Amino acid sequence: MIIGLILAAGESLRFKQNKLFAEIKPPKRVIDYLIDHSNRSNLDNIVFVLGYSPELIINEIKNFKSPKINFIINNEYKKGGMTSSIKTGFKFIINNYSDVDAVLITPADIPFITPNIWNKIIKIFYLNNQQTKIIIPTYMGKKGHPILLSKELFSSVQSLSEKSHGLKAIISRYWEEILFLEMSHPGILFDIDYPKDLELVKHNVHKFVDS
Repeated sequence: MIIGLILAAGESLRFKQNKLFAEIKPPKRVIDYLIDHSNRSNLDNIVFVLGYSPELIINEIKNFKSPKINFIINNEYKKGGMTSSIKTGFKFIINNYSDVDAVLITPADIPFITPNIWNKIIKIFYLNNQQTKIIIPTYMGKKGHPILLSKELFSSVQSLSEKSHGLKAIISRYWEEILFLEMSHPGILFDIDYPKDLELVKHNVHKFVDS
């Protein structure tokens, strides 16, 4: 079993409004691409970690009516940052999915991780007989998301903190064991932090949407 962990607890401070509801190709918004792409992938389950104004995203998830999408609330998102959302998500996954083999992690502001991207990482993980501890997708050598962590690393996640640089600490510790998986799709790189990022995506949406 492979689970997608989508981190959606932030306040979008740099964007000045909730960027998940920003329109890319009207009427489709960031959150529409995000939910649709992950739901059509071979992920067995998807867990959204929410924090700021969770009711807005909860309504969107419920409206999508997918049995494999769940959500949880991280009440420590302001104090604990993204690391607290990762730990909240992993705690939920460990307690509710006993047969999980790996987790694929991404922030919610990367809307063009297409089904093919999710599926390629999952396929390679199983082709390697689940022996790869970390898989990081790349495009033209640049690292992107989602990042796969195998179940061997789940206990390490629980000891993370923002002070110790969060997930980067695990990546640094196991650097020699990482599989960098080159992709033919730039969607793994394009996150939306500022309004200018949204405009760039809007003008290049044809490059990001495949299947």
